[in-house]
Amino acid sequence: MPQEIVPASPWGTRLRWYRENVRQETREEFAEALNRLAYSMGENVACGARLIAGWEAGEIQWPRAVYRRLLEAMEAPLPEPEVLGGRFNYIL
Repeated sequence: MPQEIVPASPWGTRLRWYRENVRQETREEFAEALNRLAYSMGENVACGARLIAGWEAGEIQWPRAVYRRLLEAMEAPLPEPEVLGGRFNYIL
């Protein structure tokens, strides 16, 4: 019997699962952890629960490069550039 192909979950859904189940943090705690990491890496950001909510809801599908670097350092799920259909060039 052939295996059913299941589409990947949207990035925001994967991020929320990671935050709730792996890190076991609220949006506020996750944002604070991101800000602390940014400070330790010499980055200047002001992440809050509202931004995290926007990512998880899919309102923001492609965070700024600094946030992608921070999420990668946290070993959090990253958005896939393919979802944007290659409409623009991006800098990793």
